[in-house]
Amino acid sequence: MNCRSCGAPLPAPFLDLGLQPAGPELTAPEADPIEDQLRPLRVAACASCGLVQLADHLTPTAGIGHGHATAASTTLADHERKWATDLVSGHALGSDPYRVLDVSCGDGTLLRAVRTATAGGPAPLELLGFERDQGLAVAAGRSGIETRLGTFEGGSAARLAAAGWLADLVIVSHALAHVDDPGGLLDAVSTVLAPGGRLALEAHHLLGVVAGGQFDAFSHAHAIYPSLGSLLRLMQPRGLAMTEVQTVDAYGGSLRLVARRTSRRMPGGTVEANSAFDAVRAEETAAHLDEPASLADVGRRAERVAGDLRAFLVERRSERATVAGYGAPARAGILLNLAGIGPDLLPYTVDRNPAKQGMLIAGSRIPVFAPDRLDAPRPDYVLILPWTLQSEIARQLSPLRKAGTRLVVALPELQVLNS
Repeated sequence: MNCRSCGAPLPAPFLDLGLQPAGPELTAPEADPIEDQLRPLRVAACASCGLVQLADHLTPTAGIGHGHATAASTTLADHERKWATDLVSGHALGSDPYRVLDVSCGDGTLLRAVRTATAGGPAPLELLGFERDQGLAVAAGRSGIETRLGTFEGGSAARLAAAGWLADLVIVSHALAHVDDPGGLLDAVSTVLAPGGRLALEAHHLLGVVAGGQFDAFSHAHAIYPSLGSLLRLMQPRGLAMTEVQTVDAYGGSLRLVARRTSRRMPGGTVEANSAFDAVRAEETAAHLDEPASLADVGRRAERVAGDLRAFLVERRSERATVAGYGAPARAGILLNLAGIGPDLLPYTVDRNPAKQGMLIAGSRIPVFAPDRLDAPRPDYVLILPWTLQSEIARQLSPLRKAGTRLVVALPELQVLNS
């Protein structure tokens, strides 16, 4: 297979996470296990441009049901609302329509925040979202966001441009990783951006994945895992000049940037960024992101974390202690399947998202219930599976903690939080 960015042949994978679901991350209880579509999850790093990516092409069903939990997490919803507010502050001030496109809008959280932040301004606002998950698209539409069911790509961008609809702001929130051709998505963004228009992009940062050993960030839903350097190389031929760069804590560490649409005659990839650009690049260099030894260490840490969690659950079972899970994110499936954990060791998990309740985590087949399942009988331990949200979840579970339930996270290393 060739690199998704520069086209060079990919070297051998540096990480193999075994068989993981390549289709929907949750499955119906009545579904045959074969429908979990378990396939090898392997990750490689391009020796030419440095882009870390899946060593295999995405399947047509990869990432179905994959979301970023804004509907169920106040932390993430607040994170997106603040970002949207910052993006439009001081920009939608003219008399012409201010057009904002979200290429994967989910339930419309970001676009609703844009609408709120610009309310009362002089410029008419035109919001447009694309979303391939029908349930999320319906939810966005119900909130008054014009939403088109499907994937934003070159054809849809060309049709918008031909109709004279060019965006002042295009938001790509964790969507670049969800396509097999990230360059093609950026081409589409460049097509639909008005001259001088801005691209706002957020993605999992390879720095956090490697430095923090976050192997659970790898999944069949994410084709690429960019650094600032590899993102710059993706943007170079596409007339997108970085103007702002920052790192944020969301999802265990994300990279956020703004790029300005320049003239096609000008060299793309120009860096006009703030001082944070040099600081982030220095952090990436210090973390040796381009060195095979650093990448190989992610695999060693994955084996240790999976082994520690399995041993912990086996020991609790031998003590006849009860353990339940909290949350059913994509990260959970990766960890549980790698560790070989099923309902015999973790009988169930709970999630606030009604769409997940009544389903099974693909591969491990662990059932998902509503949070009130934790009330009776109260478990001795609760394993927080979306560990990047442990502070928010610990607050939610305060009554259980006061009653004696102990909270556990497996990453970045196994820890009993209130022992």
